[in-house]
This record gives sequence, C-alpha cells and structure tokens, in this order.
Amino acid sequence: MRLIRLHLKHFRQHGNTAIDFQPGLTGIIGSNGAGKTSLIEAIAFALYGTKAIRGRVDDLKTRGARKNLQAEAHLTFEHAGQVFRVERSTSDAKLFLGGEADPCSQGTREVSDRVTALLGMSYDEYVATFFTEQKGLEFLSGKKGATERERFIVRMMGYDKLERIQEMLRVDRRDKRNHLSGLEAALGTREEIENQIKREEAELNPVKEKYEESARVLANAEKELQSAESAVNSMEGRRALYLKQQQLNQEAASSLNLLGVRLTELHVEIAELEKQIAGAGGADGYAQRLEETESALSEISSKVMHCESRVNEERLRWKEEVAAARAELQLRSDELLEFDRKLQKMISLGSHDACPTCEQELGESFQGVVDRHKEEARQASQKLLALRQRVEEMEKEPKQITETEALLARLKEQRHSLQRDLGTLSELRSVAERIAFLQKDKEKVENVSQLARQELDKLTATLNSIQFEPDVYDKACVHRESCRRLLEVARLQRVKAEGDLTTKEQLLKRSRNALVEHDEKAALLNAGKRELVVLEESDKVLSDFRRSLNSMLRPRLAELASEFLSELTDGRYSAVEIAHDFTPSVLEDGEAKAIISGGEEDLLNLCLRLALSQLLAERAGQSFSLLILDEVFGSLDQSRRTNVLILLEKLNVRFDQILVITHLDDIREGVQNLLSVDYDESTGEVAVMDEFLMGDSPLAANI
Repeated sequence: MRLIRLHLKHFRQHGNTAIDFQPGLTGIIGSNGAGKTSLIEAIAFALYGTKAIRGRVDDLKTRGARKNLQAEAHLTFEHAGQVFRVERSTSDAKLFLGGEADPCSQGTREVSDRVTALLGMSYDEYVATFFTEQKGLEFLSGKKGATERERFIVRMMGYDKLERIQEMLRVDRRDKRNHLSGLEAALGTREEIENQIKREEAELNPVKEKYEESARVLANAEKELQSAESAVNSMEGRRALYLKQQQLNQEAASSLNLLGVRLTELHVEIAELEKQIAGAGGADGYAQRLEETESALSEISSKVMHCESRVNEERLRWKEEVAAARAELQLRSDELLEFDRKLQKMISLGSHDACPTCEQELGESFQGVVDRHKEEARQASQKLLALRQRVEEMEKEPKQITETEALLARLKEQRHSLQRDLGTLSELRSVAERIAFLQKDKEKVENVSQLARQELDKLTATLNSIQFEPDVYDKACVHRESCRRLLEVARLQRVKAEGDLTTKEQLLKRSRNALVEHDEKAALLNAGKRELVVLEESDKVLSDFRRSLNSMLRPRLAELASEFLSELTDGRYSAVEIAHDFTPSVLEDGEAKAIISGGEEDLLNLCLRLALSQLLAERAGQSFSLLILDEVFGSLDQSRRTNVLILLEKLNVRFDQILVITHLDDIREGVQNLLSVDYDESTGEVAVMDEFLMGDSPLAANI
C-alpha cells in the first residue's frame, strides 16, 4: 500500500489541507496539539470510518465551521498496482477506482467492508501492521517487565483472542462445575421418591371411595329435587289461573270501595252546599234578591255617571274663569310696571328733555305731566289690588262643586254596596248550579256501584269454582326448597371430595413426575460431567496450543528481527535471539552480548517492532511497504535520535514510504521530505507547509 494524496476539509484543526505524499522518508514536525496525529487519524478514518476516531464523532468537525458543513477526508492510495480514491464524511463514503467518475462502492459501512476486503486486514490489523507509537517500542524495551512485553507481542499478533477464548472456556468450566455441584446436592435418592409414591397410592383409595359416596348422595338429591319440582309444576297452571282470577276480584272490590268513597264525598259536599243556600233564604229567595240587586245597581250606576259628568263640567268652567282672571291680573301688573318705568325715566330726564311719549320738550309742563302720570299709576295700582282680591276669591273651590262631589261619593258608596251584594248572590247561584251537577254525578255513581257489585259477585263465584288449594301449594314449595338446599350441600360435599381426590392424584402425579425428573436430572448430571471433562481437556489443549504458537512465533520473529538488524548494522550484528518471555538479545559470534549501548537497545527494539509488522503483513497476505512512526523519539537523546534516523534511511530499500511524526526539530537533516504543521490560535486552523520545496510544486497546500 502506498499513500498518494490526502485532502482534509473541516477535519479537526484542518480547515482545508491537501498533502501529496512522496516515496522515501518523510518527516512531519510540529508542536504538541498542532494537528500532526490528526493527519494519521484522517488516513485511518478515510479507510475504516468512525472506528478510527479518537473521542466523539461530534468533535471531529472544525470548531466554528458552519452547521451545514461536515468533516471530510479524501485519500488517494495505490494498492496491488491499482489506484483508489476514498471520499468519506461523517454521514457518507464513496470508493472510486482509478479516475472513474462513478464510485464502485458507496455508503459508510459498504466502503469500510470493501476496503477491509481489498487490503485483507481489519482496522485493528491495519493499525498494528503499519503504525508504531512510542509505547510500541517501550513495551519491547527493558523499561517494561517480561510479562507486559509478552502480552504486547501476543496482542499485536492477535493471539490474545485465544487467551480470551480460554478465559471464557474457564468461566464455563467453573459455572458448569458449580451447576453440577448444586444439581448433585439437590438430586436426592431414587428410593425416597419410590417410597413416597407407595404412601400416596395407599392414601388415595379411601379418598376415592369418599368421592364415589358423595357422587351417589348427589345423584339421589337431584332425583328428589326433580320429583318435588314436578309436584310444584303440576299445580302451576291452576295457581296461575287462580292468581289471575284473584287479582280480578281484588281489582273489582277495590273499584267498588272507590265508588263507595266517591258517593260519601258527594253526599257531604251536597249537604254543605245546601246549607249555604238555606242561609241565603233558600233557592227562591236568593233569586228574587239577585234580580232586585241587579236592577238597583243599574239605576245607581246611571246616576253616578250623570253626577260625574256634572262635576267635570262645573270644574272645567270654574278653571277657565280662574285662568281668565289670572291673565287679566298679569296684564294689569305689566301695565303698572310700565307706568312706573316711564315715570322714573321722566323724573330722571328733567324739564329740558323730550317727553318719552310725544317726544317734545316738556319745559314748564314738566311738573304737570309728572303729576298726571303719578295719578294714573295710583289708579292702576288700586284696580290691580281689587283684581288680585277677586282672583283670590275665584281660586277657592265653589260650594256647588263641593256639594256635587259629596253627592257623587254617596252614590259610589251605594253602588259598591250593591256590587258586594251582587257578588254574594252570584256565588250562591254558582253553588246552586254545583248542587245540580253533583246530584247528576251521584246518580251516575250509584248506577255504576250497583253494576260493580253484580260483577264482583260473578267473579267471586268463578274464583270459588277453581280447584286450587294455596296451603297444599305452599307445602310443596317448602319441600322443593328443602330439596334444593340438600342438593347444594351434596354438591359442596362432592366438590370437597373431588378437591381432595384431585389433590391426592396431583401429589401422586408430582411424585411420579419427580421420579421421571430424577432420572432425567441424573442423566443430565452424567452428561454434564462428561461436558466438564471436555472443558477441562479443551483448556489443556488451548494451553498447549498457545505454547506451540509462541514456540513457532519466537523463531520466525527472531529470524525477521535478525534480517532487519543485519541490514541496519551493515552485517555487524546478524542474529537476534528471543527467549521464552520474548526478551530479545543480540548475538555476537554466536553468543548473547551481555551489555549493549542505548543506541543498540533502540535499534534492537525497532527491529523487533518491524519484525512484528512484517509478520502481520505476511499473515494478511500484503506487502509491508508503508511504515508510520508516531512520536517514537520521545525517550531518546539527540545522538540516539540521529542513530535511529540513520537506520530508518537504510530501510528505504525495503519500504516505499516511511512517515515520522514528531514534535522535535532536530530530524530535519535526516529526512528526505519535511512537512511542518503550525496551529494558528487566532483562526483556530492549521497550516501545513513543505519545508524543502524541492519539487515543482509544494507537497502541502492550505486551500
């Protein structure tokens, strides 16, 4: 597999970054958190999807990016002589072959499955083969114990699955052993169950006899009840006829009683009304008085109307005369006021002014004119006083009107008295009419009562002719009810006996089932013991198989590590030996070198890690052409870092591409291609730069 191009959009700190990968050793430098590892993460994300993401998928998109945008990673790579392009976002993925415009596979899961099949390895196998982190070398160094080193190598090779399977097998074995122990403890003996069955069979017989006896009693009770019900049913027809006729008699008697009550009420009401008529002088007396009263009332009503008309006329004439006198009084008052006004004006003008009446200068006649006006005013005042007195006398109601109104009041009183008498006499007339009506009603009720008496006599005769004895029927009903109660008791006894019988039968059935279950559990116990033997043997087989794998793994791992060591040291060291705990040692002249330098230890650990990757690639059927080292220089000093870079440069003949990711600046002289990753806090995005610029175009672009 060879990387060709990586294009990131809104992916973590990379807003829009494109990188063209070149063959050889490429260094990627930058401060911690700048976004170096995000490039490697994006490569794995493009190939295998969200399982390659660190943390939450929601945190993958660049902070501040618009909501409608998604994090995207486009990767172009070569594999088995063909070029592929993967375009993946958090919601979709497409895989293209060569420069085809249409994808050969689409969908997040579909593309991941296609890439897995294409590369021949899962995501975990891919990471274990091509990626090496700092801890990948630390676990192989002497800083970790032999147990942890062995576990690391086993996990890298995928052999830890055998360990997990063996652990599950041991859990099954433990559970199986505990289950068999409990099953064996609860099983009991077969003899106890057989004795229990014998006892329950002996107890069942008397219960069965009691049930059969209760069934016989119940059958007899049912027959007795059937006989009693037949006796009652034979009388039901005559009883129904008797009850119906009895109901008719009762209704006829009730009607006759009601008619008698009605006759009594009529007698009482007529007597009371006749007393009222008698108090008014009898029927003839009240009729003559009614005629006389109506005539007198008509005459007095005519007089009242005539008197009211006279009073109204006299009062109207009197009011007209008073109104005319008042008008004249007002006129004389206005004239007197006008005299006074002219006189005052004349006096205020004097003799040299014109007369207000004739408009001539008064001169010497002024005093005469004034005296004349005063005399006229005095005479007018006397007339006004006399007129006012006359008006006051006229305003008093005339005696003739008062006398006429007194006569009218007496006439009205007489009319009111006659009206009261007429009302009383009219009521007496209504009473007489009511008496006549009640007399007719009384005659009708008497006739109906006579007919009702005759009908009652007929109904009584018919009732007496029906052959039905209520006492005999009541005794038959009592006997039937007794039979019903006895039947209920017999049923309850049968139910109880049936319940006892069922209980005993169930107990016996349960014991027999327990015997069958005992045999089945015994068979299961024996089968379980055989399974336990199989589990124990399987555990031994897996342990032997793991030891066999380790014994086969160590020679091949030592062989590959020796090849890398010889190649990296130009044949100075040509052999690596790996102990049972996977502790590596360098052989010099066929013997393990007791002391090695720090640089030699780093070299040995690197060779061992490369050998592991080579084994993984061989198992997947792939060529080991890509190597990615992420922060493997963290624990090395400058001289040892230089040695490792020199060794990596020698690996160019074996690997098409080697990517070295570090935050250390002093690897510049040891790589063929160099990319720097800088994080701009003001924009929140990363800038990737080609430091060497040796080609026609830079390896990285920030679009």
